[in-house]
Amino acid sequence: MKNQIEIASEVNNSSNAGKLASVVRENKRRIAMFVVAAMIVSAAAVSCSKDPKNNGDGSGDKITVTVENASDYGDVKTVKLYVVQNYVDDSKDAVIASGDFKNDGFTLNRPATIASKYLSSFSAMLGEYSTVTVSNKNAKFADNLYILGYNSSDNMPIAQFGCFKKEGNIQYVKVWWYVDSDVTLSGAAEYIRGNQYNESWITIYDYSLSLIEGWNDIYVTRTETTVLDEKTVKYEFKNSQISGLKWFGYGLDDFSVVDW
Repeated sequence: MKNQIEIASEVNNSSNAGKLASVVRENKRRIAMFVVAAMIVSAAAVSCSKDPKNNGDGSGDKITVTVENASDYGDVKTVKLYVVQNYVDDSKDAVIASGDFKNDGFTLNRPATIASKYLSSFSAMLGEYSTVTVSNKNAKFADNLYILGYNSSDNMPIAQFGCFKKEGNIQYVKVWWYVDSDVTLSGAAEYIRGNQYNESWITIYDYSLSLIEGWNDIYVTRTETTVLDEKTVKYEFKNSQISGLKWFGYGLDDFSVVDW
């Protein structure tokens, strides 16, 4: 829930962008959008904590972004917003908005709607035995969205961009969700996760969301605790705005930014 999205270093040209889908799907909660501890956030920086809502007239909306470390990405000329087709075999991703990278940032015109083939049901996301309450069983959504920066030839992704901050062991992220009808989510789901190193931990997704048809800002708080060698990672998804979030660029293969 991508939403984030972890981009593998194997992505070295535009044709490989399609390979991102399998990486994104497998690492759904590891959107890797996020802050390197060494980054120093300027107090004068433009916050990304609040983006414009839908225009309300079916025209989509425009997002203008100031990137804090834009000087590190002078080779980026174009940015593209991708959506991933979730929970299906042979997943595809597609560009749904693009813009020039200039004046230390970029502007994206998000579309008013997203094609149904890129939308998923909440039951597919939560699983058959989830205790999370979904008010509208027919609602569908897109949460796996990510932004890549391309070089002047427009044939090589060389950066990704995200909105986040980190305070100690707590990570805060803002992501975008698109829903095709109004819906609320409430409650928590708990899963046992693992990796290739035979390590396992408890992951909790706690939802308190009221979503309107169209685009929504989702604020996610990630906390990690360990008690008697048992690790628990909790993600809280809310509408409540988190202040102080900033837009940053980071490398395609930079998995150190955040454990998402």
